Amino acid sequence: MQMITRFDSVEELNAFLKHVGEVRKADSQPLRRGNLEKHVANLLGVCDWNTALGMVSKKEASEPAKCCACKQPLMPNGFCGDTECFHHEWPQAAEKGSDTVYRRMTLPAYFQSDSEVFKAHFDASPYFEYLIKDHHSIAFGIILEIFKQQGSGCCETDDIARSFSDTDELQGYRSFPGYSVIVDAFDHFDKPYTEETGFEVYVETDALARWLKANHEEIFDLLPDEFKDLSED
Repeated sequence: MQMITRFDSVEELNAFLKHVGEVRKADSQPLRRGNLEKHVANLLGVCDWNTALGMVSKKEASEPAKCCACKQPLMPNGFCGDTECFHHEWPQAAEKGSDTVYRRMTLPAYFQSDSEVFKAHFDASPYFEYLIKDHHSIAFGIILEIFKQQGSGCCETDDIARSFSDTDELQGYRSFPGYSVIVDAFDHFDKPYTEETGFEVYVETDALARWLKANHEEIFDLLPDEFKDLSED
C-alpha cells in the first residue's frame, strides 16, 4: 500500500512535508524546497510532489466534511449530523459556553407510517429553507395552510417528507438520522405488491412560528395574528 493513501487532506500532507524537512535539518542533511518535495514524493510512493497533491486533493474533495469534535459527517447546512453532538445545533467555530455565536433553531417534526413500522423525529428546517428560497412565490400559501391544519393531516405536511425522499436539493440529508427513516419508508412504499403507502407528518406549529420570526420575518409578518401569537407560547 502506498503511504500516500494515509493522508486525508492537503493540510496533513503539507504538515508531513514540513516534518520531514525539520528531521533532515536536525540530522544536518537539509534539502531545498524542490529537492525536499521530490524526496517526500519518493517516500509516499508517487512520482512527484504535484501528483501527491493531486491525489490527496481529489480524495479530500470526494469525502464529506467532518465535525471538528466527533468526526462525523456534516449535513449540507454545515452542522454535525450526529444529533447527540454539541455541533448538531452549534456552528463548528463555537465552543461550549461561547456567547459570540448563536445556536441554530431546529424545527421539530415527526414522521410515522400508518403501520407504525417507520417512525422518525427530524428537523424540518432544511425543507422550509428550500421552500422559501426556491419556491418563494408559493411558500407563504403552503406555510399558511400548514398553520390552518395545525401542522398535520394535509398535502402540505406530506410534501415535507416526500421532499426529503425525492427532491435533489435535499438529497444531502438522506443518510442522516431521521431523514434516512423517511427515505426507507418511501422505498418500502414503492416496492411491488406493497399495499401500505400511508403516512403522516406532524410539524410543531409553535416552533414553526418562532422559527419564521427568527429566520424569515418577511413571511412571519404576513401571518394572521392568531398564528403569530403561537411564537409566544
